[in-house]
Amino acid sequence: MTKLLHVKVLVTLMVGCLLDGAPIKAQLMAQNRPPKSSSAPAIIPGSRIALRDALMQVKRQYKVDILFEEKLLEGLFVSPAQVQAGQTIENKLNNILPSGLRYKKVSKQTYLILTTVEESKPGAQQIEPIAPEETPPATQQTFTMALQGNHSLLEMARRAADRTVSGVVKGDGGELLPGVSVLIKGTTRGSTTGVDGKYSIAVSDDPKAEITLVFSYVGYQNQEVAVGNRSTIDISLAPDLKSLEEVVVVGYGTQKREQITSAVASVKSEDFVKGPVQDAAQLIRGKVAGLSVITPSGDPTAIAQITLRGNATINASSDPLILIDGVPGGLNTVAPEDIESIDVLKDGSAAAIYGTRGTNGVILITTRKVKGETPPTLEVNSYFTTQRLTRKLDFMDVNQYRALAAQGKPGAIDYGQSTDWLSQVTQKPLSQVHNISLRGGSRTTNYIVSMEYRRLNGIMKKSDNTTVFPRIEVNHSMFNGLLKINANLSGYQQKYFSVDGGSYSGLVYRNALTFNPPSH
Repeated sequence: MTKLLHVKVLVTLMVGCLLDGAPIKAQLMAQNRPPKSSSAPAIIPGSRIALRDALMQVKRQYKVDILFEEKLLEGLFVSPAQVQAGQTIENKLNNILPSGLRYKKVSKQTYLILTTVEESKPGAQQIEPIAPEETPPATQQTFTMALQGNHSLLEMARRAADRTVSGVVKGDGGELLPGVSVLIKGTTRGSTTGVDGKYSIAVSDDPKAEITLVFSYVGYQNQEVAVGNRSTIDISLAPDLKSLEEVVVVGYGTQKREQITSAVASVKSEDFVKGPVQDAAQLIRGKVAGLSVITPSGDPTAIAQITLRGNATINASSDPLILIDGVPGGLNTVAPEDIESIDVLKDGSAAAIYGTRGTNGVILITTRKVKGETPPTLEVNSYFTTQRLTRKLDFMDVNQYRALAAQGKPGAIDYGQSTDWLSQVTQKPLSQVHNISLRGGSRTTNYIVSMEYRRLNGIMKKSDNTTVFPRIEVNHSMFNGLLKINANLSGYQQKYFSVDGGSYSGLVYRNALTFNPPSH
């Protein structure tokens, strides 16, 4: 009869828990209430008492609630001296609880008994099983039913004893990352970040537990962070460069490389041709299949000629369309040192996007950008180059020419001079390039200011070319990245020696070879 009455009361309390969370505490107190039995608390030989009875004594003495799971205390005993030692409840619990158990103060009047993974304490009481005949059968059955009915309640109480770890997840550029997976390593408990990049996850408050959070997001490298005793953890995920390399710009957006069916080539800044270059086209010389980059003359002011898959026309232009950050331009309108990547669209898909302008292909030039929080950084680059004639055509010198004039050869006239015309029109050039840039930014605003000075001297005299490339770009985002503003100001100024309205005359070299050496 006693057993049936106990079950009925327990079911009533469970229904009350479903209607309101307040009865949880009352039910757990009912679980730990001593069973109705006429027998005294279990005492075994050697003046020992059951750990459960010792906890009940502490509960009545300090008028607090002590919550525990019955199976944690089975077969555990303590001496009466341990129960009497200690002035505060914390000291008593430390003396009573053996190795493998600890207490957690859930509230001012509530304590929870939990397990721990610490090593055995010196002098701890050994666990001794109770002989079956020494345990009253009615008490055993009552404990078992209470454990089965209140298992979920005790689990809820244990979760209430956990602490919460929260924080913000950002990308390497300072942008907030929504939908980042946050998982406790080795478990299935996890959470995700919201639209504001914030997350919150409950972790064990056991100081001995080693808890590690694993952050994962598509396109970024997984990151593991040890929690320790921290309650706030803000991290920045680094992009997965290996996966980003598989993304290619195709004019109307980006696609994964394995999904592209058209002819698209992408060259990053780390793969550019090293050394001095005259314009942007020379950065990708020999880097793209089917792309021909040639320099038609020694004119320092001339730009390279680009041909994609050969000449498709006889009279019309075969130059591809060039876009600099989405704006049509030329190879000489951007400083090569300011370029971050060059993408080449080589087939008919270019014409489908840009119309007839893209018939000969499209070259997309992307300049360097500043991403995320970057401290003010000043960068200065300079280099110097020179040129020389490695091979010369085999012509007669002055003495050989005079010998022909003495023989009366038609057209050979000796004017009595010894002039080397080729040395008169050539020079030992020294070209120099200087680039200075200042960049920086915060989470919402970044900027880059650069100035490049290029002075290119050719082998022929009066073939100097001086160009200045100023550039200012400011980016600002607001409303959590919903609105972005970009201001870009760039241009160039070029100065060179003009001959008959042109920058350079190819007849200078020809005339230097054909002029009469004895003349002046």
